[in-house]
Amino acid sequence: MNKTKLKITEENLNIFKAGKKKCNNKLYGFVGWVAKQYGIRTRTIFTWCKSNPVPSFRKVNYPSATEYLWVGSKGTKAWVFNFKQQKEMKNFMITANGSVYKETEHPTEKPKELVKHLLEIHSNKGDLVLDCFGGSGTTAICCKELGRNFIIFELSENYCKMAEKRLSQESLFPLAINKKEDYGLHPTSKEVGIRPTIL
Repeated sequence: MNKTKLKITEENLNIFKAGKKKCNNKLYGFVGWVAKQYGIRTRTIFTWCKSNPVPSFRKVNYPSATEYLWVGSKGTKAWVFNFKQQKEMKNFMITANGSVYKETEHPTEKPKELVKHLLEIHSNKGDLVLDCFGGSGTTAICCKELGRNFIIFELSENYCKMAEKRLSQESLFPLAINKKEDYGLHPTSKEVGIRPTIL
């Protein structure tokens, strides 16, 4: 891929830099184009619909009630896609926003219901899940509860501490008591999988 084009893409989109610019649905075709340069195929756009969005106080436009997830797969092999019941396989999910479910002070903590749903479809028990933007550890929590291994990265040491605190809670590991599965054991400091990234 042309390095100049890639540089322009990164500068214009900033989709992987929290707090710089918001990524909206108009950009996803462009994201798919960039992904294609690396052999990644666009599969679908999944929509998270918020049942209680932040009100539009100025009342000059629609309230922002959706977030979009670009879904892609790399290579020619069949991707993991565990089809559930038909009624569960719509390309959207409706849940409340963070004001209802949040467990931490992270400003954009995602609902576990949404993350679990996607993990169940796109991974199997024992698989390794990589989250390059770990935040308060929601992906890690869901992986633990679903029997997936995980590696997460997070720039903020404060968010790393949030995630480690959540992972250390007794209530996250009922499987260690009930079924004695390996993935239900308490994580040690070496197994938590959270390390602050030093730039």
